[in-house]
Amino acid sequence: MYMPQTRCRTARRRPLATEILMQIGDAAVPLEAVDISSTGVFLAMDVLPEEGDSFDLLFNLPDGGMPVRARGEVTRVHADAQDPQTGRMLRPGVGLEFIEIGDRARARLGQYSDGPLL
Repeated sequence: MYMPQTRCRTARRRPLATEILMQIGDAAVPLEAVDISSTGVFLAMDVLPEEGDSFDLLFNLPDGGMPVRARGEVTRVHADAQDPQTGRMLRPGVGLEFIEIGDRARARLGQYSDGPLL
């Protein structure tokens, strides 16, 4: 049975239902964001990359500012699995840590993830 990693998160996550373009080879693949923080994002995916893979990302935040460009590294991979702490089924997808992102974009992400829920 697959057991997800229990690596501790360091930043507050917030739901974000938006499309994120992930550059895979020559294609910009649209994926659904599930939640986001100032340090990373969880994307729903059926075809899962490997931990350590990295990708260029492009997405919008609800603040209406310029699109955010970042590079993310896969740090979590969730196939169909049950969360050992809560017992709920985890959505297939990947958690990516932002390894390259501009200071302004990171500040906007921090304001969004720390702000009141909409």
